[in-house]
Amino acid sequence: MATLEKWFEQAIPAEDFVASMQTHRENLQSIYQQFRVPEEDRAFF
Repeated sequence: MATLEKWFEQAIPAEDFVASMQTHRENLQSIYQQFRVPEEDRAFF
């Protein structure tokens, strides 16, 4: 069983993943651009 660290090391950057998408790319980008973290939750990030 792979560890979380091993999975993380094998991951591709988010930008590469989005660029490789053939479907739903525009939907994902639209949601991503409009999403805002509430002020009271920003400390968690």
